[in-house]
Amino acid sequence: MPAGMSGIAFVGMIFALAMVESACFTALAIVAARKLRILDFPDKTRKLHRRATPLMGGVAVILAFGLGLLQCRWLGVDAIEADPRFEHLTLMLIVSASALMLVGLWDDKYGMKAGLKLGLQALCILPYVAWGRDNSAVNVFGYSADLAMWGGPIMLLWLVACTNFVNLVDGLDGLASSVAGIVAIAVGVLAYLQGMYGVQFLATILTGALAGFLLFNWPPAKIFLGDSGSLPLGFLVGALAVEASVKKAAGLTLAVPLVLLSIPMFDTSMAILRRKLNGRHIGQGDRQHIHHILRDRGLTPRQTLLAISLLCSAMATSAVLATVFQNDGLAILLCATVLTLLVGARVFGFAEIALLTRHIQGCVSLLRSIPVSMEVQFLLARLSDCPEQRQVQLWKYLVDRLARIHGISLEYTAVDLATHRELAALTWLNTSTPSHDAATWEVSFAVPRADGILATLIATGAMPDTPQSLQVNELLDLFSIFCGTCTVGEKETPADLITFLPHRPQAAIRRPHFAMGNARKPTPAATADSVLAAVPQIPAPHIASAPVSTTHQMP
Repeated sequence: MPAGMSGIAFVGMIFALAMVESACFTALAIVAARKLRILDFPDKTRKLHRRATPLMGGVAVILAFGLGLLQCRWLGVDAIEADPRFEHLTLMLIVSASALMLVGLWDDKYGMKAGLKLGLQALCILPYVAWGRDNSAVNVFGYSADLAMWGGPIMLLWLVACTNFVNLVDGLDGLASSVAGIVAIAVGVLAYLQGMYGVQFLATILTGALAGFLLFNWPPAKIFLGDSGSLPLGFLVGALAVEASVKKAAGLTLAVPLVLLSIPMFDTSMAILRRKLNGRHIGQGDRQHIHHILRDRGLTPRQTLLAISLLCSAMATSAVLATVFQNDGLAILLCATVLTLLVGARVFGFAEIALLTRHIQGCVSLLRSIPVSMEVQFLLARLSDCPEQRQVQLWKYLVDRLARIHGISLEYTAVDLATHRELAALTWLNTSTPSHDAATWEVSFAVPRADGILATLIATGAMPDTPQSLQVNELLDLFSIFCGTCTVGEKETPADLITFLPHRPQAAIRRPHFAMGNARKPTPAATADSVLAAVPQIPAPHIASAPVSTTHQMP
């Protein structure tokens, strides 16, 4: 550095130079973007700004950052000149950042498919990963690990992820540049504490470039970063966070970069989780990012920006404290505490976590239902021909299955289609019926048989508090077997299970349906909780397959 100038004064000078240069470049970028028609037009859904806004702010920031690096060389920064490897790393850093800026600029002007954009991001970052720092050693909570050939791919994945973290959070005036600026300040402090003055200068230049841009990007913004800015900024803060976390004896540590970028990481993770579980494409935008949620709660753009900046500052402070006390676990603990408070207070992430919990519960319910499903399928295999001696067994099994899923009643009728004469009837009633105001369901299943008989089963039940293990398709399989083959008569059924009733001619033929809501409640029987009625045996029929129509009516 120049003779007679202290370290603090020199850092302040390069910060001021970068800030002034960035402000000048940003003013020029506003004019250039309007002439080149590289503008962000409002759409009244996600983009709510009032008028078309220039998108070349990232070009100004990267130009100011590159010019600041050249000025450091001209002014003679001893820390950079003394380490040839760091000089080479800096060169690769600006090469990758410039390439990302060009990709983003093309996307701002002409648009680009998500897959191609992701592939070009990886290609642009590859020079820094391939010819930059050796990332084969990593430190996790004090334990060193040699990643060998996996160090490069892991670093590439991390930097591509950081690129998109900042890109996705860039949905509010000044937000992406503020988040990147806070990370850059923290990196500068961390580098200074560890005597890594080259990284400190890089972070200082980037902070100054962002400060000059924020003069025009602060709400209401006169210019946006665009992808030409958010992509290289995400890469730069991700790379600098890694550089600030390098320990001379053990290689890079994972805690510092993760904590520094935890807020944009958390927002992006929730976006991916939310879209995936809702059946939407991951790249499909929505208005449920953290800045959208805070805006919907009544905060102004500036208040939202300050709130998120405060969260990022808390994470940056925890990373600095972890470095001061040489305890990576402290940073992880403070970070986890802040994120837990966000979710617990339902500020952000609660809906996504609840959605994930419901999906996990569904998976657990499905796994728990596998034994029951196997049992049903084995029974159906045994009763595929439905011999007469097993018909009562099948009826008992149906009753048992319904009782387990809060069934209220089960009625079976066989009606002659020619005369509409009811030939047989079986009825089961559960004595532990729910109250009248409980939500109930009803299923009616009918099978026209080859012998001219319409067999109908009507089941009712109470809506459970938790998902049922018995699936609807298995229940319908059981109904199909029973309706298609049942020939229950006096000789085949124990006397204590069957009660004979007179024929009921002109019985109404019920249409099959599925309904949920206030299903009709059966009239309690005068006998015990299991009452069946039948007529003398019906000749054994052949199973006739017929489609079952269903209707669904919500309460």
